[in-house]
Amino acid sequence: MATSSTSPRLAGDVRLEAAVAAHPARWLDDDAYNRLRASVPTVADEAVQTIVREVPSYSRAFTGAMGAAIRTAVQLALVNFLDLARTDGSGDPSQPIAPSTTGA
Repeated sequence: MATSSTSPRLAGDVRLEAAVAAHPARWLDDDAYNRLRASVPTVADEAVQTIVREVPSYSRAFTGAMGAAIRTAVQLALVNFLDLARTDGSGDPSQPIAPSTTGA
């Protein structure tokens, strides 16, 4: 199966590179960050629900205290990603950047 040089993925990559080049200090402006950040709890819950639906054997692990811990970890990971997207990338890569990565 041949791939076209005008595939949506390539076009998306070009747009991303252009956006990053236009704002090299950070990838997300404050308005975008705040709107995305507000949706984190909903996105995390939907991600966990999707995992349980797709892998029914996980349903028990995603209940009770363990389920709450997993949901919290997913939220922390999403916020961590958003925080990275609004930085200039000049941090020390050997240092944990959020509570979600200190236990990894």
